[in-house]
Amino acid sequence: MTDILFISDNNLLIRKGREIHRSQGYAWLKDEQVFFDTDPLNNAVKHCHLAPQQIHNRYWQQCDESAIAPNAAGMRHAADLVWCHLRELQQQHSLNEVALVVPSHYQAANLKLLLGVAQASGLHVAALINAASLVVSQLATGDGIFRYLDVQLHQTVCSEVTVENGMARLTDVEVLHEISAQAMQDSLLKSMQHNFIQSDRFDPLHYAETEQQLFDQIPQAAQKIEEQGKTSLLVEHQGKLHSVNIDAKQWHAALQSQLDGLLSSAAKSAVQSFIQLNYLFDNSIPKVLQQDGVTLLVDLSQIGVPDTMPDADGELIYATEISMAASSGNKAAEVEAGVEKPRANLKNGVTHLLHAGLAIPLEQAHISTNDNQLSLSQDGQPNTQSMLDSDQVFIVNAPERKNLQTNDRLGSNLADGVITVIQVVN
Repeated sequence: MTDILFISDNNLLIRKGREIHRSQGYAWLKDEQVFFDTDPLNNAVKHCHLAPQQIHNRYWQQCDESAIAPNAAGMRHAADLVWCHLRELQQQHSLNEVALVVPSHYQAANLKLLLGVAQASGLHVAALINAASLVVSQLATGDGIFRYLDVQLHQTVCSEVTVENGMARLTDVEVLHEISAQAMQDSLLKSMQHNFIQSDRFDPLHYAETEQQLFDQIPQAAQKIEEQGKTSLLVEHQGKLHSVNIDAKQWHAALQSQLDGLLSSAAKSAVQSFIQLNYLFDNSIPKVLQQDGVTLLVDLSQIGVPDTMPDADGELIYATEISMAASSGNKAAEVEAGVEKPRANLKNGVTHLLHAGLAIPLEQAHISTNDNQLSLSQDGQPNTQSMLDSDQVFIVNAPERKNLQTNDRLGSNLADGVITVIQVVN
């Protein structure tokens, strides 16, 4: 079976059968070793503000032979870190044959180096695919010009994809260096710093330890802001606790210029824009991004690789033009503004999902696998069909079937618990 590796400098997404894994693009050159995020005690992300001179997080963005500072680990350039990271993923997830889905800013030299490094790390590359063309080929529902905004750690890559004659073709690429996940994180840290100084006369960015503590709290704070409209931040320094409150207005003010820039670029689309957030804030998505004509992709787990890819006399080529899923008879995800559209073949007499004594209408049901527990709520966007299509949940005793029937039971390899499919008669 061919596994899929979606490449981004913020999060690499590995799709291996029903299992979905991700790894952040941080490398910690600690003494003579290189650590990523697979070792809990030496997680590079958890030390990025504690040991900034030893942390590297541009190697996936560059994917070239850019030199790095001398180090005891023997790493000479970005390509060495790419090799180390691929080797780590290959060993951890038993990867063999993979399809590489790459960002649009990669040029011929980047792709050639990537293929060579992948081979050296023990991977057999079965396909090399442009991410923007792949996404549009499976999500677009008609002809026209579409935009795919890939929010990366250090930049946002805007791709223009033209759909016509049953093909999605990459036609233009623009890099927005001023909009990035890291720029948003830095803006939030400065806003938090201001609140601490104003309320507690303490500067958390003056010390590496408290700066790292604040950075680690950003995903959880984002979730509470979107759910409750406010959050509390707590740091410890020299045995003393410092805390501050921050509300949604302050939070969104810190992000406004970045989010406005995203929406402004998305608005250039003649038909529709897709924004790939690459697990920004662990998918606690700012509501301001939920706009008409904009599809928010919280991850790429619903996107699959076509069964057949173009080749040149049996040799691997970079696919930037891909047949549309709808025209080839394959299933296309139907989403708009981050909300899944109900499918006619989904209901089949089904009206509700039942979990822990709570029945929720199918059109409002949001399934989650957080904290290793299968849960059901109305808090998020309806996602039943996309969870089925991406194999994050499956029908017990009929895992290959994707349309629900009354009395089906939904399980997951990612979490414990069962959800029951029912029909409520009015």
